[in-house]
Amino acid sequence: DTPAGVTPTSNITWSSDSSVTKSGWKICLVPMIVPPPPPPSAVDPADGSTTVDPADGATTTSIVAPVPVVLPPVTPVDPDDGATTPSTTTAAVVAMWTLESGPCTQVGPCISSPNFPENYGNHESCEIDVPPGVTEAISVVAFDTEDGYDFLTVNGHGYSGGDGPAGVTPTSSITWSADSSVMRSGWKLCLGQVADGSPDIPISSGSPGVSSASDTLV
Repeated sequence: DTPAGVTPTSNITWSSDSSVTKSGWKICLVPMIVPPPPPPSAVDPADGSTTVDPADGATTTSIVAPVPVVLPPVTPVDPDDGATTPSTTTAAVVAMWTLESGPCTQVGPCISSPNFPENYGNHESCEIDVPPGVTEAISVVAFDTEDGYDFLTVNGHGYSGGDGPAGVTPTSSITWSADSSVMRSGWKLCLGQVADGSPDIPISSGSPGVSSASDTLV
């Protein structure tokens, strides 16, 4: 019984006992011969067919590359008259604050106190609606109110004197309230970075001002 054809995977040992002796054994480790792979088929670019060489029986296979197809752009058609209309891209809608009530003035993204840049009146108040989704911060163009008495309230914090809400992003309604005594030139705020200098064209809030015992912008 010999280990013919066995591929060894660990150490091999030999041992004999103390009696009968024989001629023994001889084994050789023979390397495995791997046949070479067949040569690749030649490609005939003319017709993509497979041919046989009569001399040696080799085959020749042709591979034709596919031709890319370019489709024209699709133009929408009006179902009423059959006319084609170019496609348009809708601009993103930016959330914007709105003067809700009071005698303040709104011009586009900017809102100012009543009669700005002249002095505002006594017992005046305004409310500015801030919808969800506002991401722009407030730019202060001007801010001068009676310190400690006339307040602009933003996000629950009252601003007065010369301290305006610059860089604050509003998250809820803003209120303005003036008391019954000293009057100042007031304030002008813009939502986002807006260049100043445009004429103040009032946008009516649709409701009168509300009297108050103090001047407060909230």
